[in-house]
Amino acid sequence: MLYLAQAQQETPTTPMGLLLLAVQSPDQGWKLTTDRTRQTIELTDRTGISPNQLLLVELDSTQAIAHIDDAVNWVLDLVHQYLGTGLTPDELTQEATRLEQWKQSLTLQNQEISRRSLELELRRDQLQELEASLQQQAGDSEATPARDDDD
Repeated sequence: MLYLAQAQQETPTTPMGLLLLAVQSPDQGWKLTTDRTRQTIELTDRTGISPNQLLLVELDSTQAIAHIDDAVNWVLDLVHQYLGTGLTPDELTQEATRLEQWKQSLTLQNQEISRRSLELELRRDQLQELEASLQQQAGDSEATPARDDDD
């Protein structure tokens, strides 16, 4: 999994660690880690890593560090993509809320269409039964010979 982490070192003699700040979710979005889920991973090789540096860290399934990159270019790309257009974080939140409401509206519309479709199928089946019943009655009346009351 990919994490945004901060290099931390309490004293020059203590080992440097990575504090995991955010995690990339399967849908490619990001979620901040909470105080309960924040963890520090010890760095054995700290070549080129400074305390407080932001890093992108990929961890394997055993929580071992698979890859580390400086996060500066990633952060600058975020600033360019999302903040360079003049959109504020509040506007992005409002847009996300609007999209969620639109999604819910479409879901309700889809449910209504499905309900109407089921109603139409039911009515079609009832009409077919009625048609079959009328055809049977018509066949029964043709099969019954007309009685001649003049006898």
